[in-house]
Amino acid sequence: MFVVDYVGSTEGPQSYIDNVEAGHAMLDAARAASNVTYTSPKTPVGFFGYSQGGSASASGTTLHKIYAPDVNLITAYIGGPALDLKKVLRLIDGTMITAAALYALNGINARYPAAAAYTDQLANEKGRELLDEVKDQCIADSILSAAFVETKSLTKDGKPFYYHADQPNVLNDLLTAQLREAMRKPSVPALVVASPYDDIVGYPQMQAGADTWCKKGAKIKFVRFIVKSNIEGMAISHLIPTFTAVPLAIDYMLDAFNGKLPTECTVSTVE
Repeated sequence: MFVVDYVGSTEGPQSYIDNVEAGHAMLDAARAASNVTYTSPKTPVGFFGYSQGGSASASGTTLHKIYAPDVNLITAYIGGPALDLKKVLRLIDGTMITAAALYALNGINARYPAAAAYTDQLANEKGRELLDEVKDQCIADSILSAAFVETKSLTKDGKPFYYHADQPNVLNDLLTAQLREAMRKPSVPALVVASPYDDIVGYPQMQAGADTWCKKGAKIKFVRFIVKSNIEGMAISHLIPTFTAVPLAIDYMLDAFNGKLPTECTVSTVE
């Protein structure tokens, strides 16, 4: 077993929501793990992740054939994935974990100078200060820093970051490129778990992603994992399946490694 963290150091912006980079990291790690004691390049590999990890797992499958075809990938668990990042930015704005949107901007800005210059012109003083404050934080700290902040309060023109990410500019270009890579056909059958009540990542973009993969010929077991919450913006319906969907995902992976892989696209519901 190998575990992949975000690309980047233990200090400063990491590649949060850079799904292409995360997919490459998954494949790089799989390649390395296939060349240590007791393994070989023929050793079967499965990806397993939820939320940002689900996005990385998804991108690992869509980039597999063009980036690391030598990896013997056989399946993936893709839980709660953020695939259409522009839609996720809109939904997450003003929630308990608004900071995740700021993490994403910091990660993009650290890698693309044009995006950093655009964000610097866009953000007001409060915005620049908050972006800098969360740069070295984990989510627990950032809840205290940025919970329920609406990003329209962080821009000079009073329009939220997600509005600007949907206009013709460098942020739009980068996020559109991320979606294009995420919508390639997955190279292997996969389990996708999505909560219809997800108030952070959003069910419609997850369902749309799975539908697109299926139309391209992928074999996807799509599970509607029901977790309800009466309090929107608290991330409850998104975070609970991180743990409660694990038994389902492990059973799927065990079946997959024993040759029982999806042969068609299916949709089911777990309550």
